[in-house]
Amino acid sequence: MSVHRRQLVVTFSLLLAALVWSCGSRPEPITARPGERIYHTEFNGPSDEWDTFGGTLEASIADGMLRLRIGESNDGAYSSLELLLADFDLETTAVQLAGPDDNGYGVVFRRVDPTHFYLFEISGDGFYRLIRQDGDEMTALSEWNPSEAINTGQAENTIRVIARGAEFSFYVNGQPMLLCPAAEGAIWDYFDPTTCNGAESTYTIEDSTYSQGRIGLAARSFDIPGVEVGFSRVLICGPQPPDSGDPPCER
Repeated sequence: MSVHRRQLVVTFSLLLAALVWSCGSRPEPITARPGERIYHTEFNGPSDEWDTFGGTLEASIADGMLRLRIGESNDGAYSSLELLLADFDLETTAVQLAGPDDNGYGVVFRRVDPTHFYLFEISGDGFYRLIRQDGDEMTALSEWNPSEAINTGQAENTIRVIARGAEFSFYVNGQPMLLCPAAEGAIWDYFDPTTCNGAESTYTIEDSTYSQGRIGLAARSFDIPGVEVGFSRVLICGPQPPDSGDPPCER
């Protein structure tokens, strides 16, 4: 992972026709008891619940997956589920199908409109980060950092995102991801990926910018196009209390 990669700022090229935010009164987000299932899919057939589109940025449902293909360099896209959520516990299984390992894929959450959301993403070369997209401006809440928990290359990874109020935590393949609050000016130590310089590393990060929104599945390219990622399962339930140890949703 190069220093250039760490500093790269990429704004998704969005297909606004597919992702337009409807006008009118705003609905209330879905609420659920701790552990109560809100949504589940294994993409076993065509569905109008998720955005699909074609072109150089493509989202389709085929072969038991939601598939995202990024045909341009330094570009990205996501497919949204039209389900309004505030607090939730989401788990999805993803696999890199094609393209370079220098990529990004993961979960968009609390999407207020096509260019205002959070994104937790991992990469095919074993890194992860958390960002907030505010229109044309991207803010890293925790910068790229390597983790041995991430399966590299064309291998499956289970990504989990938990949102409770303004607190977020993340897991990959059952392992909690350590975060470094970049919004406070902190950065990961270049030689020690467990050390956060300028702040305490944490498994829970706080940001109150967006309190609710849609969720989505995302992929991006960097210098080399042709990234293709498949998501084979999405499970969403009500989050457990903060002191519960985050037991997974019942499948």
